[in-house]
Amino acid sequence: MLDDQDYRHIVTSEPTGLMQHEWKKHGTCYGEGQLEYFNDFKNLRTVVKYNKEFREHIGKTVFLKDLKYWFPANTSFRCAFKNEKQYLFEVFYLINKDGSPFYQEKSLQIGERCIESPITIPDAINVHG
Repeated sequence: MLDDQDYRHIVTSEPTGLMQHEWKKHGTCYGEGQLEYFNDFKNLRTVVKYNKEFREHIGKTVFLKDLKYWFPANTSFRCAFKNEKQYLFEVFYLINKDGSPFYQEKSLQIGERCIESPITIPDAINVHG
């Protein structure tokens, strides 16, 4: 996968450690081999959609209602807290293997849920689109 230029475009410059972590934590339950897992990751990036207003607010403070408006309903938000300030940490897209939205009644929230207080979108965020 590291020789695939399309894949290299969407990962960090040294993704080996992250790839090992993702495979161990998520890929081993995927039901396919490593190559299929990472190829599907690359190909499913096309379903990652957000309102252009999100990009315009990088480096600024917004509210959770704004994030929910800018992203599809099958997303979940993870925040990190530092010095009593809330930062957007991750946006999770809940999708099926075929790229269709995944909806489930119970929450699949991972990590700290963002709360209804100002959320800073770090300007170091890597946004493709």
